[in-house]
Amino acid sequence: MHTTMTPDQIWGENRENGRQADLFDRRQEAEQLIAYIESVIGRASIREDKRAYTIAVDARYGEGKSFFLRRLAEHLSINHPVAFVDAWADDLADDPLTALAATLKTALDPFVNKPEVRDRLSDFMTKTGQVAKIVAKGLARRGAGLIITGTAVDAAEEVLSSVSEDVKDVVDDGLKDVGQGAVDDVTKAAKKPQNLMEKRVTAFEEGKAAVQKMKNSLAAIVDSLDGANHHPPIVM
Repeated sequence: MHTTMTPDQIWGENRENGRQADLFDRRQEAEQLIAYIESVIGRASIREDKRAYTIAVDARYGEGKSFFLRRLAEHLSINHPVAFVDAWADDLADDPLTALAATLKTALDPFVNKPEVRDRLSDFMTKTGQVAKIVAKGLARRGAGLIITGTAVDAAEEVLSSVSEDVKDVVDDGLKDVGQGAVDDVTKAAKKPQNLMEKRVTAFEEGKAAVQKMKNSLAAIVDSLDGANHHPPIVM
């Protein structure tokens, strides 16, 4: 994320309805957070585990967390690369790492010509690919095992590893409808976890673009009885 807007533009007029946006003067709080963040990154890390710092913004539903965080991200992006993950809008993947990897890739693309950034992004993609492989295997086990335990699936895999190819073909055909395809995909990608995550990121970005295109061109009309105590037939 990068913006060419000024802080006054970011916190000023509400772009959705043209009204005053920052009714509770959250800009002051955002500037305090930005000052703290810049002080942290401006000094040598004192953490032995080299982990990142985490700031939690807590409030009840409807009190403006999304409004605040979006504008905080835009304000911070004036001078720094920012990756903004929208858990509501980016819920297009079966695991959150894909959305995170795609967002980080977008945020860091302008800086990949720097060797340090390129190497660290590559390392991140590899590690998230390894995690995604484990997650996908777990999902495939649930699909293939149905109500069978993971131990039973492991035992079945061990038995199948010693049977003839004819028997394997029969078993494979029987499992196609319960996730065997996912197992095959994970097995093929297991040797290249970075490629796995890169493919997931590409698919995620294509899916997100398709959803956005659909939003721009789709009109939904819901016919529902007044006062009826039921959910409408279409939920967008």
